[in-house]
Amino acid sequence: MTDPKIWCERALSSLFSLWNSESGNHHAWRTSERVSSDNRNHHYFPTATFHSVMAFGDCGVWDLEKPFDPGKKTVKTPDLKIVDVNNFSSYDEVFGTLVNQTSGSLGGADWVSAVIGSSSHFMPPADQGDSNAPLDEPNMRTHYHPRQALVIGRLFQALRILAGLAIHEKERLLEFVDSDSTEQQREQRQTRLVLLNSLLARVEEGLPSATQHLCGILRKNIITAPVAQTSQQQPAEMSEIATAAELADSPLVSPFMLLQIAIGLIERDVLLERFGLKPRGEAILILQLNKDVATLKAHLKQYFAGEVDKLMSRRQIPLYPHYDPASLAFSTHGRNLLDDSFASESVFRACIEAVIGDQYADGTWPAGRSPTFDDTGTSIQQPSVAIALSLAECLFEPSLLVDYRSESFQLVSDGLGALRKTGLYLVNSFSANCHNSSSGWVSDRVRWPKVSETWITAMTARLFHLLWLTERAFARHERLKKYSLRPPVRLSKARRRSIPGLPEAPRLEVDLRSEWSKAIIEPDQHAQPAEFLARKVLDPLQKQLDRGSNFVRPAEDGVSFIIFGPPGSGKTFFIEHFAKVLGWPLITLNPGHFIKKGLEFIEAEASGIFDDLMHLDHTVILFDECDELFRMRTEDAGARNILSFATASMLPKLQDLHDARKVVFFLGTNYLAHVDVAVRRPGRFDEILFLDRPDDVARRIHIERTLPAAQLDGSAFSEADIESAVAETRGWMIKDIKSYARAHLSKSAWTEINIEDYERWLAKHGDEELRASRLSPEAQGKIRGRWLPFGLYADREKM
Repeated sequence: MTDPKIWCERALSSLFSLWNSESGNHHAWRTSERVSSDNRNHHYFPTATFHSVMAFGDCGVWDLEKPFDPGKKTVKTPDLKIVDVNNFSSYDEVFGTLVNQTSGSLGGADWVSAVIGSSSHFMPPADQGDSNAPLDEPNMRTHYHPRQALVIGRLFQALRILAGLAIHEKERLLEFVDSDSTEQQREQRQTRLVLLNSLLARVEEGLPSATQHLCGILRKNIITAPVAQTSQQQPAEMSEIATAAELADSPLVSPFMLLQIAIGLIERDVLLERFGLKPRGEAILILQLNKDVATLKAHLKQYFAGEVDKLMSRRQIPLYPHYDPASLAFSTHGRNLLDDSFASESVFRACIEAVIGDQYADGTWPAGRSPTFDDTGTSIQQPSVAIALSLAECLFEPSLLVDYRSESFQLVSDGLGALRKTGLYLVNSFSANCHNSSSGWVSDRVRWPKVSETWITAMTARLFHLLWLTERAFARHERLKKYSLRPPVRLSKARRRSIPGLPEAPRLEVDLRSEWSKAIIEPDQHAQPAEFLARKVLDPLQKQLDRGSNFVRPAEDGVSFIIFGPPGSGKTFFIEHFAKVLGWPLITLNPGHFIKKGLEFIEAEASGIFDDLMHLDHTVILFDECDELFRMRTEDAGARNILSFATASMLPKLQDLHDARKVVFFLGTNYLAHVDVAVRRPGRFDEILFLDRPDDVARRIHIERTLPAAQLDGSAFSEADIESAVAETRGWMIKDIKSYARAHLSKSAWTEINIEDYERWLAKHGDEELRASRLSPEAQGKIRGRWLPFGLYADREKM
């Protein structure tokens, strides 16, 4: 099939074509078909709007300050380019309309009920009279119906996306220092902050009402009512939350509808726990709602577990009429959202394989069981794209783009085939010439000609985006398998990055600087290689991690580094811990990788290796002991060998790898001066880092950190002991320093360390290496001064 990235861009372009241009103040979406006259609000479609917000949030359409170029009618993100955008609205405009902060909004103090009341999924009370008449607030606030699940769950997801964008913009605005701004800039920034704070305050004001709706539609007296009574007015105070058994027996709910509630619960947690928003209202009400939410989660978790077991059992009976693969897909997704351990169970794999096996040859699925709400038999659509989306969200974890776990990819490989089949169906069913100059997709359950539906088009954009991400993660995994990797660092649930739009469990913030300072003690107060990497690499990546970006990219001047220093200074240890802090796999390449088929094939091997590296994301690469491949070329043609020509062939490959900005790579060497000048040039390697054996400050920290762990008999070093240990361990490697501290504390025998290899390197190469570096003359002088106790300089003027 065609590249899913291209079709994601086309789907987003179609979504823009479905913008409601007839009433721009509403910033909402419509279908391509003319709005019917019996709709209560001709210009506002909440569910379609929420699906569109989710698609834009997934794909990063609003991630940049100015993504839209009105002249070229183009939206550019770091990964996508969307063309033919005739209608564009910023996230704050959509946000303001949703929470009743702009002119043209729905109005009413309870904006949540106003949104639900304007949805086609709101079924008004039987005594309401004219269905086109506006509902008064008491009616909207107290009327509940199970069908509202289709709007309330997606409302929470849209709020999470919009609030997340507002919080990120606030943080970015607060980073500016007022003294560096003009008065006009400060005023503009303050005005913007006031707007963002007011939008977030409106979310906090609406959270109690939204939670009431989330819980209210699944109370016993709602889901057990006969169909004929569901349009009757329901009292404000209702019965308890329905149990899992009552939900399973109710004709008014289905796994598809309850999945929307589960999504709403997860997104509510993100708003409260990750974003720190506080519901505004009476304390007693908030407390009761929290209890209701906990009860609802528990009951839904039991419900989805029961549905999974029941459906998998029914599937074993050939041609059993009550087996439903669509409901199995939605139940599996719901259970996976609410039960962190489910994905590690064998039944999860069995469920995924069953959903894949039940797909039709054309890429669609059976329609499945869906409740009806009136005498006409009209039911809620469960389109195949929604089933495929649930399958994709079960298969794909954001961490698959970052860490390396072979066991996760067999199931991903199986699922990719099913997702590609659905993708091919969507490619073939795309309608480019719909009514009102729009394009997009219609549900496979209705297949109306020349009609596109916003919610289907939005889900299609999300599916193509997830398919692209999954294929990219799988391709990365296949290339990583070719190399011997350091043992992968398994990211905890708290460290996995969430993708905007994917309902995931809330995560704790990852503080890369803090993790780095725990892993590495700054070895040199003058060269400061650890601080340099923190500033140039970790800090830019941290901002992207906090943003929840799909792909984090090094800064333009934070991609590549030569790290040099004497033998035993811990260069490999340094880089290994750098990779662990990021949670990225580490590929170590040595000359053997390039000459494994002989010197005459070194160019072909290098081309293949660099082709692999160019297709990797989130990886640290170390060219270790590769000095010969990057050696200084001599002008004497007779002295050249095949490796001299290898150096020349490496230069454009290093440049391309740097410019791609997908990985961070290092060249480790003991002899910087021997590396070709063209290789050392800025642009191929952004910085040259000097890593000496630990200086006085670093050794003191290593000793002090080691002592508490090594304390055996209650004794401790005195300050004089520490000073003596710092002096005695000058020129030692880290492992020897720590072993010495433990042995000294336990009064064990200690064999003197031989540092002749270090002294030889200083005497023979020290000056030359410093001159080849990019260290300032002042730093070089201080480092030479640190080497004086080794007796290498009789005359201080040499410093």
